[in-house]
Amino acid sequence: MNKKSNIKLAGTIFHLDQTEINGIEKYFRKVKSYFFNSEDLEEIVADRENLISKILRREGNKGVTETTNLNEDGKLREKDLN
Repeated sequence: MNKKSNIKLAGTIFHLDQTEINGIEKYFRKVKSYFFNSEDLEEIVADRENLISKILRREGNKGVTETTNLNEDGKLREKDLN
């Protein structure tokens, strides 16, 4: 069993496995790297945080593996954008 930790996304605290938190953090590193020079970086990150938070709340905080559907390359599946 993996260690559980808390992560705060869009003002909501989630209690997830550390491996799931690592996946979320990796995703945000990729987003920040991709939009490095964008003047909208903060807004983009906040929008992504809100999206992941919404998905986790909707799915009952099951965890990133089942709910946020982060692909191996760190992208959200399109079905989660609806």
